Amino acid sequence: MRRFASLVAVLVCLGCAPSNPGFVIEGMLAVPDGCLFVANSDVLNFAPVLDTADYGPLRPLGIRYQAQFRVVNRLIQLFNNRYPLRAEPNVLSLNYAEVELLAVDGTALDLGGLPNPFRVTTSGTITPGTTAAGTPGLAPVEVIPPIYGEQLAAFSPGRILVGVRITATTSGASTITSGQYLFPLDLCSNCLLACDPEIELTEGACLLGQDRVVTVGTDVIPDCAR
Repeated sequence: MRRFASLVAVLVCLGCAPSNPGFVIEGMLAVPDGCLFVANSDVLNFAPVLDTADYGPLRPLGIRYQAQFRVVNRLIQLFNNRYPLRAEPNVLSLNYAEVELLAVDGTALDLGGLPNPFRVTTSGTITPGTTAAGTPGLAPVEVIPPIYGEQLAAFSPGRILVGVRITATTSGASTITSGQYLFPLDLCSNCLLACDPEIELTEGACLLGQDRVVTVGTDVIPDCAR
């Protein structure tokens, strides 16, 4: 009888929180051509760069860094459409990210009185997986809002560390937070803007000021530096 009771307890707890593998940030996606991000992309960004220069009208949203994280929902699928009926409690709705900006030695950056760490919104819905690999999803996070980008000009050129944790709510009304994803971010000034007198329109302007060089005509910015 005791062995039977123990076996029942083990089977019941297969869906309990302690055995749920949760959800994780697997990496940050590289900017694709056309800026169309897909969750199952395996092209990750291992060398993020933020240009802290002011591009004037070409950068109307200010100095910012918009990351697209690939996150995976590894919660166990518990939906059952047979008796006993059970609605799925493990669909994840992404709520916010906690971002921390650090020096390379791990100490928090002094950002002129701005909160550090700080919260920014994110969004997305990810269903639970049917295998141990889970279900991938996208989490857009503005890890450097413009007000923070202005302060980072004082650290450019240089390198900082960015730590990100994402919090989500399950359809069963539970709150779950990922582990911290930590990545280096290189800072520079006027390193991602190039001039070409042969063109008239800005080319490759997706997420201007981060990760890759954008080419503009001299009629757009006559004295742009490169």
